[in-house]
Amino acid sequence: MVLTNKHEHTSSFLIYAVLACFGFAFITGCAGVKNPPKNRPYVYNNKIIVRTADLNAEQRNLLEEQLLEYLDDSLQVQSISILGRTRRINPPVFDSANISRSIRYMNGYLNSIGYYNARFDSFTVKRDEKPEKNEIRMSNTFYISLGKSIKVESLVYRFKNKDLQLLADSVKPLSSLLPGNLYSKEKVAAELDRLSALFRQNGYMRISRSSLFVEADTIDPVMIDIESRPEEQVISAINRASNPLISLTVIQKPVSDSTLFLQYYIDSVFLYPEVKPTDDVARITSDSNFSVYEYRPGFFIKTKNDLYKMKLLGSKNYLVPGTRYIESNFFKTLNSYSQMGPWEQVDSRNTTRFDSVPLASFHLFLYPAKKQTFQVDLEGSQNNNISVSNALAGRFLAIAVNGTHRNRNVFKNGIQSTTTATMGFELNNTRTSDNPNFFQTFIVYLAQTYSLPKLLKPFHGLERKNIDVGRTNINLNAFYTERFKFFKQTSVNTNLQWEWRKGRNTATFSLPNFETVFLEQ
Repeated sequence: MVLTNKHEHTSSFLIYAVLACFGFAFITGCAGVKNPPKNRPYVYNNKIIVRTADLNAEQRNLLEEQLLEYLDDSLQVQSISILGRTRRINPPVFDSANISRSIRYMNGYLNSIGYYNARFDSFTVKRDEKPEKNEIRMSNTFYISLGKSIKVESLVYRFKNKDLQLLADSVKPLSSLLPGNLYSKEKVAAELDRLSALFRQNGYMRISRSSLFVEADTIDPVMIDIESRPEEQVISAINRASNPLISLTVIQKPVSDSTLFLQYYIDSVFLYPEVKPTDDVARITSDSNFSVYEYRPGFFIKTKNDLYKMKLLGSKNYLVPGTRYIESNFFKTLNSYSQMGPWEQVDSRNTTRFDSVPLASFHLFLYPAKKQTFQVDLEGSQNNNISVSNALAGRFLAIAVNGTHRNRNVFKNGIQSTTTATMGFELNNTRTSDNPNFFQTFIVYLAQTYSLPKLLKPFHGLERKNIDVGRTNINLNAFYTERFKFFKQTSVNTNLQWEWRKGRNTATFSLPNFETVFLEQ
């Protein structure tokens, strides 16, 4: 008995040793350089060392990694890492002319994140020759002193429109450019995007980021104050050099179009639910052959074939005539129609006019998807692995036929119906005396799903709240499996499911959920 255990331990040791050797050979083979230029200097490695006291070690390492991405393409080295071993692939030939471009790119990135006083102190190249491999490896190192970053001294909004001024001042505490914060071009762009989105959300539908701009001033007020004494100016200049500051003013861009900064109200909404890809939308708006239905005051539905019920078409419009334009409602309307299912594309146009207030009319064009589709798939697979667990089953060939029918507009209500049927066999192609059956397993699967483009009770009230889309799904599944001479199993499952989405978050609730399983030997 002792000898047997010793034999087992020795065998296990040999197996582990062989696996370790293979693993070491694999890892070693993954390291090195693939397709290096022969007898020519090539870029083997790049390194950036950032010198600054304003960043901790983690922040400095992150910045060094980001700067590596701004090296010129001719200095970039593609590589992959496997279990800690790095393999370089197709390294480029080294050319010193590419260094100056890389410095320019990196300096541009540093400027964009607020470092305008960075210095590229030095650049070193290490040459490593490998005669046995006919390789000349060049390792590059950039040494960068960041200097002082620029901080915001003041942020001022200066709009000619009083309402815009009030809106901007109300959300000023949320800005990333408050006094004391770091200044960067990225933050300036984000601030313009934030303000323009705020204005569009409050009726100023024509304002975009390009309608605004930021004035930046780095001049020290003490230096231009005629009452300042020379010694005060010297002290202020020294402090300014060690602590650079910038003053920002957001203003309206001077434009010749005075309607750009007006607050618009919704005049009317026109919905065209049967637009073809070949139709000219410019002509559709003036076509008099449509049947026009006024679903509610100011909301008109224009159809020719009555492919959809009016309640379906009117339920997903959140642009209410007579109210102030709100951009989120505009996009919610477009997304609601595009995600319902009957339409594959949604487009929009708008026109403006002036009455006592600026008014905007919206034309929504819905392009129907193909109503019904049918798909048949043939699948096959074969099991060639004979192990202890499936020795009784033998080798078998599985064949299945799948059919799927989809209807995107059941009862003209936008209800999506999906019917799936699968029938398959497992054939025993190595029959033995223990298992002589040619047909081994028979499988039938049926599934029916109805997806309603709305939330039924008790969650129907959520649709008028700030959710993006809501659906109710009715599912019915039946599965039959017969393993010849072993068992027969029948299972039936049905459930009712509510699903709604807000942004990236999706919630699903199922109740009731019934499942029945019958097993017969």
